[in-house]
Amino acid sequence: MEENPKKTINKKPGENLEDLWGMMSFTELEQIKLYWKNKIHWLRKNLIFFLALAAVVPIFFVAGAVVWHFQIGGNIPLIEIRNANTAAYWGQIGDFIGGVLNPLLSFAALIAVLYSLRTQSKELSLAREDARENQQIQAQQSLIFERQNFESVFFRLLDIHSKLASETIIEFTEYEFNDKAKNTDSYKGIAGFSKIEETHFPTGRYYKLPKEYETALSQQSKAMHLNFQNQLCHYFRNLYQIMKHIDSFGMDSLRLSKPSSRANIRAWIENYQTQRKYANMLRAQLSKCELSIIFLNCIGPQGKGLKYYVERFSLLKHMNIEIFQPHITSIYDLYDEIAFNGMEKIDNSTLKKHISKKLQAEPSHTRQIAS
Repeated sequence: MEENPKKTINKKPGENLEDLWGMMSFTELEQIKLYWKNKIHWLRKNLIFFLALAAVVPIFFVAGAVVWHFQIGGNIPLIEIRNANTAAYWGQIGDFIGGVLNPLLSFAALIAVLYSLRTQSKELSLAREDARENQQIQAQQSLIFERQNFESVFFRLLDIHSKLASETIIEFTEYEFNDKAKNTDSYKGIAGFSKIEETHFPTGRYYKLPKEYETALSQQSKAMHLNFQNQLCHYFRNLYQIMKHIDSFGMDSLRLSKPSSRANIRAWIENYQTQRKYANMLRAQLSKCELSIIFLNCIGPQGKGLKYYVERFSLLKHMNIEIFQPHITSIYDLYDEIAFNGMEKIDNSTLKKHISKKLQAEPSHTRQIAS
């Protein structure tokens, strides 16, 4: 039986090229790609030169033809004038064609210019949007960086406060009738603060009139300052610096040279909630006896600067006001009400009133705060 001859396989167009690509190595393909990329790059780089050449060559050709025909008198092949009688009408035909084409070409040029302006406008809009996004990213990064710096200082000060509260030594000296020292006892940390509260903080139930109670509080404040000034000064100074640092969060240091300006007051109000979060962290570290000695310190002249921040951030919120009974109203003669209120009872008008009152009453003090 005869074998059938091999059938001719008709390959589709492009299959031979695919076989060729399949036979080539990856390196060879990359070399071919690189070769054509370089060619395309060269063409793009010299595109202006080719366009200029395409415009200059016809100009020189026409100029040469005019000189050759009219000056030298030679005839130009293919465009030799066979019928001179009709040559006069060529100018009219040219004027007609020019009159028709020139407006069309001018309109096309105008469309091209408008399209170019529209493209440039889109590019400028995209550039402005990119610049705006970059500015927002930079502003966010700046805020993150500022907050990190703020929190670094804040937690260091908070750590110092905890060490002072636990390591401060309070000495109590008992005197005889002839003012001679009889015995000296030392208390460390919270035990010392508790002893000061026990010996110097008067309770309201022992006084009949509110004025008598307010006088007693003022007298005990002076006594505490005289007896324990050297032992408590570091504690109150560090507490003041913490509160001052919290108050500076989100504020522009360049504008604080004018603390009473509307812009600064508005910035204080806008940043108050965030500032109060850090003040709440500080308040959570304070014990009951610490709140009592802070209360006494701030009603005296030595605690005037700290008192502003104690009121502003409600540092006495957790103080047991029952110890002032039956003269609770007396504390509101010594402190602004917001010193004992929660955040839910403080609105923007209350804050603005408190800040404005302090700035008007104590301008020298506020300049010190801003420094």
